[in-house]
Amino acid sequence: MNLKSIILTTLFLFYYSLIAAQPGCMDPLALNYDAQATTNNGSCVYAITEYTPAQVTLLPDILHEASGIEWLPSGLYIHNDAGNPDRLYRIDSLSGEILQTITIAGADNLDWEDITEDEDYIYLGDIGNNIGNRTDLRIYKIQKSELVNNVVNAEIIDFYYEDQVDFEPGMNDHNYDCEALIAYGDNLHLFTKNWEDKKTRHYVLPKTAGNHAANLVEELDVEGLITAADISAEGALVMIGYTEFGLNFMWLFFDYTDSQFFSGNKRKIALGAGFNNGQTEGLTLRNNSYGYICSEAFSVNQSLVLPQKMLSFSVGQWLDPPLTNVQDLTLFRGAKAFPNPFKSFVKIELEKPIDRWRLLDTLGKTIHQGRGDEVVEYKFNTGSWSPGVYFFEVYSGGKLESIRLVKEE
Repeated sequence: MNLKSIILTTLFLFYYSLIAAQPGCMDPLALNYDAQATTNNGSCVYAITEYTPAQVTLLPDILHEASGIEWLPSGLYIHNDAGNPDRLYRIDSLSGEILQTITIAGADNLDWEDITEDEDYIYLGDIGNNIGNRTDLRIYKIQKSELVNNVVNAEIIDFYYEDQVDFEPGMNDHNYDCEALIAYGDNLHLFTKNWEDKKTRHYVLPKTAGNHAANLVEELDVEGLITAADISAEGALVMIGYTEFGLNFMWLFFDYTDSQFFSGNKRKIALGAGFNNGQTEGLTLRNNSYGYICSEAFSVNQSLVLPQKMLSFSVGQWLDPPLTNVQDLTLFRGAKAFPNPFKSFVKIELEKPIDRWRLLDTLGKTIHQGRGDEVVEYKFNTGSWSPGVYFFEVYSGGKLESIRLVKEE
């Protein structure tokens, strides 16, 4: 090979490597979709989506300040926050009935705010700090195997924020309150409830007993107050909170790097008004997509306005693998859509049943969704739909595909 050929080959390989490794958001439904991207870098950002959690049941009166909830194979566990007995309750996941009361020996409920788990332990966070002057923040570490008993022992993890230097009391006007705790990897992860700037800061500390500094990792403007968090076995982080105007919301984080949760794809979901959901305080995932939220009672002048309740939710429709390229938006094999373009109706026929489906508009908002079961034919009356492009998204056998539909004027 002569010198000219070597140079041309080198330039070609260099150019090809740039093309082959171009990072970006590869989901066409994201606001920042990059049609040139060949590697998903977790940067996808989505339009705010609306979703209403379903009410499962009202909770017993003793759980009027329900603040943390956790699903374990042995049951659903819940606790109250500040000033309540140092107890954990196992409840029925349908009726909310208390099945077991567990006392944490030697504990003191100064402000229990969240509960999380790893393979062998649960971690109960006495992490609330409304005034901002606490120097006794701690987490109780309890062996799961002890939960068969009505009294359990706990190791103590004391901690402090590495960057907090001001401990002057100031009710709800600082950034060192916290109500969200998860266990992930070798560490515990805290997400603060910033009264002052409505952001959340992510801190990490070891899972071991002792006194530790909680080290600051990252920060995100969540536009409200974070009250709980959980993470799925597949690594999707879910957080909930509310705004100063009483609107509930949820954040989803996925496709991030290591434990830099805010570095990946992120989606904000509006859950509606607190007048319907209550003051959402606790969150747990039962599997990779389905979970529960607990709300505490809300009173005005000692008159009950909203009772304590348990809600359910599903986030699977937003956590499926992103579409890999724009070609995935054409008609996929084994399906027919007609007429397409359409006016008053559209009919979709599949060769075989699928796991689940959803219909989205061009902003990624879900219009309809459901399970596939044994259905192979779907018909939608579209007379009220606005003209434009829609997507019928199918998930089956671990694969996500979509049909591109067009509504004519």
